[in-house]
Amino acid sequence: PKKYRPTVKGLFRLLPAVRNSRKLRISGVDLDPWIGETISSALWMPRSLLTELHLTLSAFYEKGSKLLVDGLENSHCKLEALSLSGYGLSGEMQKSFASAIESLIPNLKELELSDNIVKCS
Repeated sequence: PKKYRPTVKGLFRLLPAVRNSRKLRISGVDLDPWIGETISSALWMPRSLLTELHLTLSAFYEKGSKLLVDGLENSHCKLEALSLSGYGLSGEMQKSFASAIESLIPNLKELELSDNIVKCS
């Protein structure tokens, strides 16, 4: 079976669906500002249903990563499961993600971080 692989613009158009989903699985794209904003806006919603977030990314971009971290650190974020995989997470962004994950600890039941999210220098 073929998997549907939407473009970034296609994912952006899915924003209403993302906001009303309990589980979100995105793979094979870069964490650019559009993707970061789409996910972050779902996490910022006061009655967000999103409890599982699974991201297998081609690359982490600074601005997209910052937007995602903002969403993860928001008090409305109720994630119970988070998995991140991809390439190119800078040292500064590693610290930001670590802080965001720390803020999720009260709700987080499952955490999976791929070894390759650490940027090799």
